[in-house]
Amino acid sequence: MDFVFGIPRDSRRKTGIVVFVDHFSKMVHLAAVAAEVTSVQTARLFVDMVFTHHGMPNDFVSDRDPRFTARFWQEFAINNAVHASTGHTPFFVKRGASLLAPRFIGPFTVAERHGNAYTLELPSDMRLHPTFY
Repeated sequence: MDFVFGIPRDSRRKTGIVVFVDHFSKMVHLAAVAAEVTSVQTARLFVDMVFTHHGMPNDFVSDRDPRFTARFWQEFAINNAVHASTGHTPFFVKRGASLLAPRFIGPFTVAERHGNAYTLELPSDMRLHPTFY
């Protein structure tokens, strides 16, 4: 997740772009934002553009921009971390279930090998590129 600012203003007066990258599928999600975008607005964009399609990511990579270290993101990280005393996330303790149930898909047949890359026979509903490096 990163921001790009200083681009020409669009018709909605947006001068920046927030970039979300899914490193597994290599899918990029872009959204036009104002230069004064807040952490709450960024979190809403994340939920609308990424979480609804891919679920909760295992990792966040950021450059420690103040927008990422805001109170909202700190609270988000604490509420989604496994606590040592309970061995569960606060969501699991409160609700008794995980937000996203783990699922197992596979194994998949290797269709081709290209050096250190493999092309797998994936179901069409996975919507992933079948070649993995």
